[in-house]
Amino acid sequence: GFWAKSDIEQMQQAGIVPTSLNYGQFNEAITRDEFVAYMVRSLRLSGEQVEAGGAFNDVSQSNPYYKEIYIGVQNGLVSGTSANTFSPNVKITREEMAAFFTRALSFKKQQINEDTSVLANMADSGSIAAWAKKSCAAAVNAGLITGKAQGGKTIFAPKDNTTRAEAVVMLNRLRGNI
Repeated sequence: GFWAKSDIEQMQQAGIVPTSLNYGQFNEAITRDEFVAYMVRSLRLSGEQVEAGGAFNDVSQSNPYYKEIYIGVQNGLVSGTSANTFSPNVKITREEMAAFFTRALSFKKQQINEDTSVLANMADSGSIAAWAKKSCAAAVNAGLITGKAQGGKTIFAPKDNTTRAEAVVMLNRLRGNI
């Protein structure tokens, strides 16, 4: 009866999401490193030799997603929160995910529709950061991210953290688009 059960099972069967997670854990917020790992796996990317040290001071080889983070960087899919910081254990926001999704669509040579008029339907569109507006529009236009219902209105919730379940559903949509 879990709302995202079908997507979770598909992503587990594809080897993208670990089968060791229980449904309760899918209600927890997903971190930037975990999201990037699932995205890289969803895109079926493999990287060249990942050099020790890397570009980020806060991502060591002991991070379980070290390889996927650097594959994402090598392919231009992800960036840090600053030049030398990735913030791997920080929970990812919906607008950050939108930026990563837009880069993934571009990488896979998919048409990107950045028409921001779609955001006018979202009651909180004014709270989307300027740097993220086009990416948020592209993710909505591609059907990857949908609005959330709140108080009888639809919102984008750009600063909200995303649960593992929400991320898995969106990533499964991405797999269907490429």
